[in-house]
Amino acid sequence: MPFLDAVTGGEQTQLQAQGFAAPQYLLLCPNTQVFVARINQTSFASRFEQLTFDTVTTGAFTDIEEGFTVFISDTADPRLAPREHIFRVRADNSDVVSTATTININSTSAALSNNQFIIVVKDVREAFKAPFKTTSVYNKDAEITYIAPRPIVYNLQTAYVVQRAAGGGNADLALTPLAYAVASGAAISTWLWDIDGGSFAVGSSSSQNITARQTALGHYIYRVKATDDNGNANWFAFHVFVVPDDFSSEVIADFDGASIDNTLGGGLSASIIARG
Repeated sequence: MPFLDAVTGGEQTQLQAQGFAAPQYLLLCPNTQVFVARINQTSFASRFEQLTFDTVTTGAFTDIEEGFTVFISDTADPRLAPREHIFRVRADNSDVVSTATTININSTSAALSNNQFIIVVKDVREAFKAPFKTTSVYNKDAEITYIAPRPIVYNLQTAYVVQRAAGGGNADLALTPLAYAVASGAAISTWLWDIDGGSFAVGSSSSQNITARQTALGHYIYRVKATDDNGNANWFAFHVFVVPDDFSSEVIADFDGASIDNTLGGGLSASIIARG
C-alpha cells in the first residue's frame, strides 16, 4: 500500500507562516478499503451475526480478515455510516469470516436495509467479546459466561516504524511474540504469521520468532495467531510503517514565536513582536 507523501518545502513554509513554533509529529495511517459490496437481504432477525451480500465492487471475500472494521452506509462513503452501523468482522465456530455471499460480523440488532453498502477497511480493533465452549463447539462473540478462554498473545507493540536500508534496500523487523495458554493445563502448540505480502528473512509463517522483510515503502498490518494444544486460538494484529532511510517524523517550522513587550510605566505602551 502507498505511503503518504512527506511534508513538502512549500507545506513547511505554510506551517511557518501560521506561526507553529514547536516540533510537530505526524504519523498517518490510511483506512484502506479491502472489500465493498451491497447487502442482499430484505429481512433481518431481531439479533443477527451474518449478512448476505452481492454486487462486489472492491476486493474479494478472501481479502477479509477477523477483526477488520465494517461500515454499513447508505452511500459508498464510510464516513457517513452512523455509529450504530460500525461493526467488526468475526470468525464463526469454524474460524470462517466470510464466504462468496456472506460476511460474519459481531452480533447486532441494528436496523439495516437491503442494498446498503458494506465497506470493510483494513483497520483492526483489538477489543472483542470473549468466547465460550460447549461440548466440541467453539462459539465466539456469545454474551454468556465462557469456560474455554483463548490464549493471550503479548510482547508485541501495536505499531512499528522501520527504516528501509539506504539505496532502496530491505526493511527488516525482528519479532519475538509470546503467548499464554489460559485454559487449565494447556500449552501453546502452533504459531501462524501473516505479514501482509512480505517475506521471511528469518523463520517462516509457522515460526514463533521471525524477522519480517518488506522492500516497498508503505503501511502494512501484520498478524500472528497462537493456538494451544486444545485447539483454542487467538491472534494479535499491529501496524508496520516502512519509511525511507532519511525519514524524519519531526517537522521544524523556523519560527521563533511571538513575544509581548508590556511596558505600562509612563506612556502606558504595549507591543507585540513576531520574529520569523
